[in-house]
Amino acid sequence: MHNKIDKHRLYRHVFNLQGIRHALTDSDALSKAADYMKSEFEKLGIEVIEEKFKVEGMDIEFRNIIGVIQDGDAEEIIISGHHDSVYDSPGANDNATACAAILEIARVLSKEDLKNINLRFVSFDLEEINPVNEKKMWDMAEKHGIMHKYTFTELIYRENFQKLIPTPYKLILKEGRDNLRKEIDNLSSNEVAYYKELIEYIDEFYKDQEWVGRSAVMGSSHYMKMANKEARNIQAIINFDPIGYTSKRKGSQILPPGFPVRLMKLAASRIGKFIPKISKIFRYQGVKDITVGDYAFLLVDVNSNELGEKFLKNAKFVDLKTGGVFTQMSYYQIKENMP
Repeated sequence: MHNKIDKHRLYRHVFNLQGIRHALTDSDALSKAADYMKSEFEKLGIEVIEEKFKVEGMDIEFRNIIGVIQDGDAEEIIISGHHDSVYDSPGANDNATACAAILEIARVLSKEDLKNINLRFVSFDLEEINPVNEKKMWDMAEKHGIMHKYTFTELIYRENFQKLIPTPYKLILKEGRDNLRKEIDNLSSNEVAYYKELIEYIDEFYKDQEWVGRSAVMGSSHYMKMANKEARNIQAIINFDPIGYTSKRKGSQILPPGFPVRLMKLAASRIGKFIPKISKIFRYQGVKDITVGDYAFLLVDVNSNELGEKFLKNAKFVDLKTGGVFTQMSYYQIKENMP
């Protein structure tokens, strides 16, 4: 079936979606992206659902766009991506590539005579950082005189900001905020005042240390809330984030911190495949060099073993190189041990 994928259609979807799609910096483009996804699903002749939701502090109505191919009462399988971007990025890879993929997969499967299936192709809205939080941070920075406009591209002390807060998610963890407190003493008075107010705001916002559905992934959290409310039976989700390209270059695939690189290299080798304990946890198909970014990598929690096995089995039919770690940990254990 993979030979039915049209690369020209994929390119056209990415080309049509690229551009800043953000609630604060270009809400019109964000809305047009949702319209585009809806229109493309409609062209396929499949059922389309618009799942609308609001966010406290924003006047805009956000929309998850869902294309449905269903026959009977089968368990729901979700294939998803998100159509919003961050405030200063054209988002061609993050995440127009995923939107292009789900549209093309939906097109191919809509032409098949599928029985006893319930496929939902979901384009989530507002998966990047909560714009209410972003505006609050920008307002603080402007108040303390360390930025000119509502964009961090104009941050006067940008170098310090990038050094202290390489990602907003660093501040979600209490230890991240504690470390920031220790690091700001040698900064200018303007910066110290800003960071102190920022820490105080985030201390209050993240009392329970939970960011999902509050500071990001808001569209998918809303989707799951509705699924729970309707008692829908979800079997699996395949979620695409940036999938823009592969690389044949050594060092182009960077593993998450904390992974035992030597053990993984051994697992991918001919020797590793004959060591039961290693081959059960670390699984590779067609991968010769784990640093070359030409394969799909799975991180499998203990509840997803069966799904992981199915993925690896079916990857063989399309000559997809794969690697995976079957962690035998729950999602929450993974979250704690591999943040």
